[in-house]
Amino acid sequence: MWLNNQILLTKNELMINIKLVLVKTFRRVSGGEKATFFP
Repeated sequence: MWLNNQILLTKNELMINIKLVLVKTFRRVSGGEKATFFP
């Protein structure tokens, strides 16, 4: 049960991280800067 909760938490954190990257990329594009998906 504990392991399942850990996996769920990791998935949520991953989704949040992906959303943050997308938002940052979108802001760069909106700002006229070149979009960079890989740092």
